[in-house]
Amino acid sequence: MAKLIGDRFRINSPDTGELVLKLVGVEPINSGPDRPAHLPRAEGVVAVFDSPDKNPVVECGCGIYRVSHARLGAADLYMGPSPLRRGGHVVEMVLN
Repeated sequence: MAKLIGDRFRINSPDTGELVLKLVGVEPINSGPDRPAHLPRAEGVVAVFDSPDKNPVVECGCGIYRVSHARLGAADLYMGPSPLRRGGHVVEMVLN
């Protein structure tokens, strides 16, 4: 995912319509013993998005959004706003 930082993703839901968000960061997460044993990898990532278009996602909150990328294709994924310490929000998507 880190190679995609700077790319734009299309986000769509009935409540928000179509938005374009820019991938601004990828943060590794280690699930440790809480990760289901049948999953082959030990880590996931949090994809962090930002854009002037993010406000409908911030207002609607967490939910399932259709996420599309030119090279990756499309999938229905859970994402939502995350507050920043300096104020404002980013939109995060956890990929395990």
